[in-house]
Amino acid sequence: MGAWRILFMAGLICSAQPPDWTARPLFPLDSSTEHRAEFRALVETPCVYVPDRRRFDTVTFGHFLSPKSEDAVVSTFGCEPHSLLFGGSFLLTKREGKWASLGYHAGMITNQCHKLATGSGVDFLLCSHVMGMQGSVSRVLRAYDFRTPKRPRILFSLAVWNEMRAHDVDAFPVAEQGVIDSVSFDDLDGNGLADVSIVARTGRVERTAAERQRFIDSRGTWAPPLRVPSYRVEYLLQWDQLAPTPRSATAARVFPRE
Repeated sequence: MGAWRILFMAGLICSAQPPDWTARPLFPLDSSTEHRAEFRALVETPCVYVPDRRRFDTVTFGHFLSPKSEDAVVSTFGCEPHSLLFGGSFLLTKREGKWASLGYHAGMITNQCHKLATGSGVDFLLCSHVMGMQGSVSRVLRAYDFRTPKRPRILFSLAVWNEMRAHDVDAFPVAEQGVIDSVSFDDLDGNGLADVSIVARTGRVERTAAERQRFIDSRGTWAPPLRVPSYRVEYLLQWDQLAPTPRSATAARVFPRE
């Protein structure tokens, strides 16, 4: 029964937020910067609304369409506005020895991804990306199933926001704090498949004027310590389905989807 649990770490966590938490990869990455000439013609296409081109970022190879297919998810940047995270991804598949594009998905950021091998031989993709605006920073985890290539299915999405560096403390004294501490891939239910276990902290706290002033004095290099509860959310991979444990489903609702 150990896998069917949610662990709530009671009390307030006061450890300092790592200064590089937005840049630090959360898990082993299968994405690489391998840049083949054949990719360039497929993904570095002209922008629609601005006189520029999309740029290759990273590629993740796998069996995303079927157990025997040779596929690739290519993350690109450029063309898109801030609301679409400045980029997107192409889904490619190999046909008769050549790569072919199955479509482009704006706003799907896949430059930090890890494959999850299912029992059927298809690979799911777990990706992390960071976005920021006006001093707020968020980190989003998303798991994708590409078996419907025109419209990949999001198996789950979990996000944290950290607003502690944002806004005027007098106008916005209460801010949201959040950080994803770790993502691990242990076999929680003993079926031979790697499951997903996420430890994350989130909550709303009152900032003090002294904290705001210290942030200003540090020119943005200091951030207030995290003072919010920690949760463990677990998703079980069963054959080719990925779903939260029953108790984790409640915890997952604590976190926003974006």
